[in-house]
Amino acid sequence: MHKNGILEVDSPLGVIRIVVSVPDRGSGQSHDAEPPLMAVETTAGLARLGDPVELLRAQTPSELRRLCADPSIDLVLLDRLDIAETVDMLAEIQNAGPPSVVILLDGAEEESLTAFRAGASDCVYFGPEFERVLPVVLLEQVRGWRVHRQRLVSEQRIRRLEDLNSAIVTEMPMAMVVLDPDGLIVAENSEFTRMFPPR
Repeated sequence: MHKNGILEVDSPLGVIRIVVSVPDRGSGQSHDAEPPLMAVETTAGLARLGDPVELLRAQTPSELRRLCADPSIDLVLLDRLDIAETVDMLAEIQNAGPPSVVILLDGAEEESLTAFRAGASDCVYFGPEFERVLPVVLLEQVRGWRVHRQRLVSEQRIRRLEDLNSAIVTEMPMAMVVLDPDGLIVAENSEFTRMFPPR
């Protein structure tokens, strides 16, 4: 069910935020008009994710880059764009952005190789099994991305704590030493070194 741009379903993961790009087949619409429609089959595949899905639209590489700057974006879905458009869009998120899934027409093996070379995380063919396969691929990518993001956050926290610990040890105005569980010195400040010079 659609409500304020969100497909509502039960939620073990919480809201999944997906940036979607679909082809604009020269409908003659002005820039302020409604964006091109997503295929019914793609909408049905997204509804099978089992989580609420918030869809954000990006029709240009610059729109995609702007949206993907938001760290809460879980996935980019490029739905049957021309391969040149796909490559341009993938160039905006390479190495730094969320995973990208490219939907290709059934049998477009050459385009899938091009998409992978351009940085696509996965490709799904628009064929008989599309509605069943799409949610499986998307959930796998979202879960992997969330684990990756959480690991990065944890690593940043650890680095900040290590920096804080180092600053405390080195800047303390009194002699201070840090010992490991075996009693070996792992860090000392300059005041400790001054009071107890190495021999």
